[in-house]
Amino acid sequence: MRTEALIFNGLTVFFLPVTIVYGFWTDLQEPVGFYAFLLTTLMSLMIGAYLTLIRRNIDPRPEDNPDGMISELAGEQGHTDSPSGGGSRSSVSASAWCPWWAGFSNTTWGSTRTKCAATRRTSTARQVPG
Repeated sequence: MRTEALIFNGLTVFFLPVTIVYGFWTDLQEPVGFYAFLLTTLMSLMIGAYLTLIRRNIDPRPEDNPDGMISELAGEQGHTDSPSGGGSRSSVSASAWCPWWAGFSNTTWGSTRTKCAATRRTSTARQVPG
């Protein structure tokens, strides 16, 4: 967690002056870019602070130990025993269908919405006599 916290805290340190300089440079006449930088700064601050606080409350992971061995990371990754006590069953199967259905429905709905918006724009556009 130490590395992740350093990355996000470093992003906060980078984006804070960039946000301030961009605000002065554009005199806030272009507010979208300023608020995008501001929200990026706040999001990286929030994630960095969370990771820093969590790092204090958990035991160090093998990858946080500079003298750690690769063999310390051996074992299953990302699978835990089910809460129902099923023994060898994992809580999320590696072949779960939910992500497939969610991705399919999102792709289908998103492409339909884009087509409808494009059609609506072209049908309401004024025809300029040439």
